[in-house]
Amino acid sequence: MLKATPELVRRCGRNMEYMQCGASCERQCRDVINNVPPRSPCWGMCNAPGCYCRPGFARFYQFQYCVTESECYG
Repeated sequence: MLKATPELVRRCGRNMEYMQCGASCERQCRDVINNVPPRSPCWGMCNAPGCYCRPGFARFYQFQYCVTESECYG
């Protein structure tokens, strides 16, 4: 029998990674389109554990996936 482990529960979508302390200033497509520079560093601002975009990717609006910054315009 396969035991449920935290690693099995923490599966994230493409271009995403699980973070125990996610960045509260995750890059969004609206930031890319409006030419807003990345808010860095976000240190000390911990968001809830979950799946966040990997570096170089942005959250595609309110959807649950991340795209390259160039895909934000599509």
